[in-house]
Amino acid sequence: PTIVRNPNHFIDLQDCQSLPPMQMLCGGIASVRGNQGSGVTIGGLELIDIDTMSAVHQLPIAITSTTGAMLTRNPVFLSSDGDGLLLMAAPDDSPTRLYTYRLTPAD
Repeated sequence: PTIVRNPNHFIDLQDCQSLPPMQMLCGGIASVRGNQGSGVTIGGLELIDIDTMSAVHQLPIAITSTTGAMLTRNPVFLSSDGDGLLLMAAPDDSPTRLYTYRLTPAD
């Protein structure tokens, strides 16, 4: 195994799935705190080139669950079909709900 340091500081990656050809899609969150203790948490998806271990595309996601957890806090999965993309996420700890979003191309 080779250790490659992440040069990006967009999100801390939670989990990844492989995508052809030689890419992986990762989801995660980042919490940014100010000196007064207040802060903000952001979520996002990152498409990574496996050969170079560099980000191809980064997408912030600000959707939260009914408990306030960022959608990409825990496992996310993306699939595609003829109608577009289907994003599935289970952001909360036990118990959780499965959130699904269909992303369709604009006409």
